Amino acid sequence: MRTTVAAGHADAAFLAAATMVALGSADQQMTELYELHRVRELRLPAQPLTAAQWALLRHREDSLELGALLELVTPAVHALAPMTLADSDLDVSQVIAEGDLPPAFRRARDRLSEIVGVATAPVYPRVELGAQIHVLASDPPVLLAGDEALTAPERPELVFRMARALTFLWPGRAVGASRPGRVLRAIVLAIVREAAGTDVGREDALAANADAAVAALGPTVREQARASALRLLSKSGGGLNLSLWAKSLARTADRTGMLLCGDIPAAFAGAQEVGELERDMLEFAYSAAHVTLRQQLGLTS
Repeated sequence: MRTTVAAGHADAAFLAAATMVALGSADQQMTELYELHRVRELRLPAQPLTAAQWALLRHREDSLELGALLELVTPAVHALAPMTLADSDLDVSQVIAEGDLPPAFRRARDRLSEIVGVATAPVYPRVELGAQIHVLASDPPVLLAGDEALTAPERPELVFRMARALTFLWPGRAVGASRPGRVLRAIVLAIVREAAGTDVGREDALAANADAAVAALGPTVREQARASALRLLSKSGGGLNLSLWAKSLARTADRTGMLLCGDIPAAFAGAQEVGELERDMLEFAYSAAHVTLRQQLGLTS
């Protein structure tokens, strides 16, 4: 860190110090640097993230092409493996009216939805979630928020949880992160069978229902999905790793929340609420890509 400061890379030094603070490994100088520059007032980007910025932010396994294919076939995934409000013991009468949403929560949702580039989603209360915010991958998807999340102040913790959740509202990602791999595989193989005229995966117990779900898609969507699947198979040498892609969605979500909340300790704590702190998030915290994005978005300390 001292070398980084000496070289004049102040924000890189701050991120390194914040990472050490988050891990409980900071010395006095690191702690003082973090405390001097830590976020005290939220500072969000003035404009939505660009395609180039998402390219820096996305995890390497978070394939745009595979995401685009899942977006096309999302209705078929819903048909094969429906997920409804009732599955979470909810019904439409329980949605929180826009005017009843706590102001801080509503502002965070609305502003971050613009930045992430998703439609504003309705919110349903789930007391047991506490401070967490999740996406229910119904059709259309909705936000689920615990009482602590709904009443949280406008601080980095709320921004991390909200931004992380909102990335799953991108088309295709909600179903990608919520459905079993065998369901996604069955739908993709149904598209491949149509595109290549093969019997690959025909022995799968889900194959017949997957074929029917794909057949119910409109002709234009099916044509686009077939072309997308063939391109992906050509690039990958004949295989698609849906499991790696599905896991990468959470990693991109963690990165997005960390970037936009501006506070690495808050981001690490938020990530550990829903799972283990992954090495990818740790390495991204002090990466050149994180530094570059903060500079481009005007988020530097």
